[in-house]
Amino acid sequence: MVEPNTRTLYFSSEVNNEALAEICQAIILCNKADNVIRQRNPNYISPPIHLYINSFGGWVDEMWNLISLIEASKTPVYTYCTGYAMSAGFMIFISGHKRFISKHARIMYHQPSGGNFGTYQQMHEDIEETRLLCKHMEEYVTSKTKIPIQRLKEVRERKLDWYIRADEAIRFGCADKIITNI
Repeated sequence: MVEPNTRTLYFSSEVNNEALAEICQAIILCNKADNVIRQRNPNYISPPIHLYINSFGGWVDEMWNLISLIEASKTPVYTYCTGYAMSAGFMIFISGHKRFISKHARIMYHQPSGGNFGTYQQMHEDIEETRLLCKHMEEYVTSKTKIPIQRLKEVRERKLDWYIRADEAIRFGCADKIITNI
């Protein structure tokens, strides 16, 4: 949900194309508006977009779509977790230019999951694509946090759902600050 005439976005559903369309559009529109102002005033500093995430996760390709927009955004996008940001929600959360978490929130990282069917060759190709996706996700997490690659490999190999509380999120560099007021 996008609050009209503000830069506050609320994402509280499954990560899928339909659910993210409004969020993606809002980020694009804020950037376009800021670019117009920046052309007239090169010293203009864009107020940030505030993206509140409360999601159990969802589809990886749609997740990368939103992450790509956040990374390309000249307007800073601050992410907030006040409840939970899990799986794809975790990945979106750590993509913020600044990241905030409430003391009661938790985030969760795990290996990607899915299913496949078809011929042997098609399933083999799907497995290889999933292996590359997992590697890409691990590289992204290590580039955005202080989580050691060894910990991510342990999560993958042991098939763990790794729940991270607010204090750990700060320690591992997943969040920048614990929210004390809004």
